[in-house]
Amino acid sequence: MKKSTKFLLISIFLISIFFSCNKSDKVSLSLTDKGIPVTITVPEDYEISDGIGNADFEGVQYMNFVVKKDKFILDIFMPKESPTGKLEDYLKRAKEQAKQENGFVEFVLEEKAGFIYKIKTSEGFDYNFNYTIIKENRAIEFVAGLNFSDYTLPEIEKIYEAAKTAK
Repeated sequence: MKKSTKFLLISIFLISIFFSCNKSDKVSLSLTDKGIPVTITVPEDYEISDGIGNADFEGVQYMNFVVKKDKFILDIFMPKESPTGKLEDYLKRAKEQAKQENGFVEFVLEEKAGFIYKIKTSEGFDYNFNYTIIKENRAIEFVAGLNFSDYTLPEIEKIYEAAKTAK
């Protein structure tokens, strides 16, 4: 085989490996048609369903959707009315709720719009997060969805990073 043919075949092989390794397994999801003015990046082949939080809490009606693929479970909440406070107020309330959670250990990560925290369970440790944005005069909250086993820190970081793509 000629050197140029070998070079061409090797080049094609390396290019195909490069593109298959860099293939994105994420897609953009808009929730605007469901009444929540946000677009986020989520895993391909996700499922979306109504969450159990589509209800009236303390006189405020909420919309709630769950985006799921395997252990990636993202709960998205938004009140139907305008927010009653600033982003800082929502995060302060969410942090207080996290501290009240049975087994709360510590905040692992604290950022301007969100945080990750650690919980002691009978099986070891579980992790959760809260990420909130204010858009079109509405507070949109993202939390880890209901899972029947503990989340590891890397699993929660993956879901938290998806929440941070909210626009």
